[in-house]
Amino acid sequence: MNVVRLGAAVLTVALVGCGSSSSGNAGTGGVPGAGGTGGSGGVRSPTELVAPTETSYTTERGDVHTECRGRTTGVPVILMAGGTDRADTWDELRDALGDDALTCAFTRPGALPSYLLAEPYTPQLFADSLAEVLPQLGIGERFVFVAHSFGGLTLRVFGASSAAQIAGALFLDPTIPPDDDPVLVAEVERENIDAAAAAAQAHAASSWAAEAPVTVLSHDPEWALQSGLWTEAQQTAWDAGQLDYAALTDNGTQRNVPGAEHYIYRTNLEEVVQEIEALLP
Repeated sequence: MNVVRLGAAVLTVALVGCGSSSSGNAGTGGVPGAGGTGGSGGVRSPTELVAPTETSYTTERGDVHTECRGRTTGVPVILMAGGTDRADTWDELRDALGDDALTCAFTRPGALPSYLLAEPYTPQLFADSLAEVLPQLGIGERFVFVAHSFGGLTLRVFGASSAAQIAGALFLDPTIPPDDDPVLVAEVERENIDAAAAAAQAHAASSWAAEAPVTVLSHDPEWALQSGLWTEAQQTAWDAGQLDYAALTDNGTQRNVPGAEHYIYRTNLEEVVQEIEALLP
C-alpha cells in the first residue's frame, strides 16, 4: 500500500485500494502447453480447463490486461484488484491456491498495462470491459469472482447485469459507494473515477438476480479506529456498506476478520484461501 497523503486521507487511500503494487512481468501467468494464443485458452481434455497464454484482450475502448495461470476441472477464479493494483498483487494468493486452481487477474482500465483514458472512469466502464474480456478467455461461462476494494464496486455493477456468470463471489473489504463522505469522494476522484457516477451505479446495483453464494470479508474495525485516522461515524458507514454487499443475494454472509487490515488477502491469507476453496464446486 502506498501512503500518499497525511491526515484523515491516509486511511481512506488504503480503503479505496489505490496505489500500485510492483509492476511484475506481464504475461508470465500462462501454462506451457496451453491451447493456442490470442486468448483461445484451450480445453486440454473434456474436463480440464487450462490458462490461456494471451494477456492482452481487445475491448471497445482499448486493450485490457488479464493474466491467467493454472488449470482446473472445476470453475475458474477471476481476481479483481482495487485501485491501480496490477496482476502481481495477487501472487502470494495464487501461489497458495496452487496450479490446480485456474486464476485470471483482471487489470481494470486506468491501471497499466490496460488502456488509459483522459475522461473519468466509472464502475460501469470497468464492468463493461470485464464483460468483453471474459468470453475471450475461452475458459467457460461461469466463474468464482474475488474482488478487493474498488474491485468490489465493479463486481457489484457487473453482477447486476451478468448474474448468470457468477458461480460465487468473495468480496474483500469492498469500497462502499462514495456518497457524502468528502474524504472518500476525494480519494475516488484522485483515481480519475467519477465519484457521483460510482455512487449512483452502485446503488442501482443493489441486488443480483442470482442465488450464487456471496461472502464478504471486512477489515477489523479496531485496525481502523486505533489508527486515529478513521472516525467511528466513518466506520459505522463502512460496516453498513459491507452488509449491503452481503445482501446482493439471499445467500450472502458478511464478517469482520479479527486482525485484518484492508489488504485482507495479505494480512489474512489463509482465511481468504479457505473462503475461495469453499466457493469452488
